[in-house]
Amino acid sequence: TWDGSVKLCNVLFAIGLTSREKDNGIRACSLHPATAMATGGPKRMWRYGAGLCCVSGIVLCCAPCNKSMDQAAATTVYASLLPHGQLRGQYFNCCKEQKLEEFVTDKAADTLWAVTEEILGEKER
Repeated sequence: TWDGSVKLCNVLFAIGLTSREKDNGIRACSLHPATAMATGGPKRMWRYGAGLCCVSGIVLCCAPCNKSMDQAAATTVYASLLPHGQLRGQYFNCCKEQKLEEFVTDKAADTLWAVTEEILGEKER
């Protein structure tokens, strides 16, 4: 799905950025943004109707799990308060590091980074 692809790219970019910039003191991670009811995101999904019933079904099933704005911000705060050396491109959800799939590798991160540079017409300086 597009949502899964976006999350995968976020994870791979965090891994790639960390590996490229760790000697400069830069660390990165990625995290799940949560579904905060106050954003109106879940309400907007209903407007698209039956064409996205799968998405609507997920929203319906997850409705009891939707978070307040404070709860949704918790993972961002958690990751930002980790000791600098502990950040190494991980993916966090609900204030916990998540196990990554086998295909999430440094090589995959390098490939995505190279393709992105090619698309943008830039190379590392």
